[in-house]
Amino acid sequence: MKSSVCILGLGKRATLFYQKELATRLLNEGGDPIHLVHADFDQINPYMPDNHLVIKKKLKPSIQEIIEKGFSHVIVPNITMHKILDEMELPFQLIHPIELLQRKLASCKLPIMILGTRHTSKNSFIGKAVTDRGFEVISAEEATIKQVDEFRVRMYDMNETDKEIIEFNTLVRRLSYSFTVVVACTELTIANLHSDKILDLGQFQIEEAVRLMLQAAQS
Repeated sequence: MKSSVCILGLGKRATLFYQKELATRLLNEGGDPIHLVHADFDQINPYMPDNHLVIKKKLKPSIQEIIEKGFSHVIVPNITMHKILDEMELPFQLIHPIELLQRKLASCKLPIMILGTRHTSKNSFIGKAVTDRGFEVISAEEATIKQVDEFRVRMYDMNETDKEIIEFNTLVRRLSYSFTVVVACTELTIANLHSDKILDLGQFQIEEAVRLMLQAAQS
């Protein structure tokens, strides 16, 4: 089957960011436009990250739409959601940020520090995926976790300031001298100015989606 990719829309800002990034890159490379299947994230978000049973039930209409439209790959602009989707039997492939991260780890020399939600930064399936590959994960200091999580929420609410974006990137740059920083939240991907020393899961997803769609266009 020819590869076809859609976005599972989760969270207005992150979804719009992925749409714009993919549209720009695909337009420049001559690929087909990206498709979108919406999920009602306002109904899902109150149950994140732990109430998997309810979340899976609320995802079912969107999952069914993806199946009916025959998409082969799905990109999900919410990193935490992948843990829940991994528990579901899906007849399509996820453009999975953890799988993409694991491919990149071989070149890492410094201990890993994960920045995302408070839950993600402290103890998550992302950290386990890294340690399972034999890499050391160092938890950020409590003040850093608090700063990043509060900034993430402001990004989600679209209330961030230019000063806060600069402060976040200054923090990431400082941490990257001692650690390989993993940006593990889509709202932080939007704010991240990027560096070859930073592993940005959102950008990995976008790059892989572009690769798949260009590959399909050329076949």
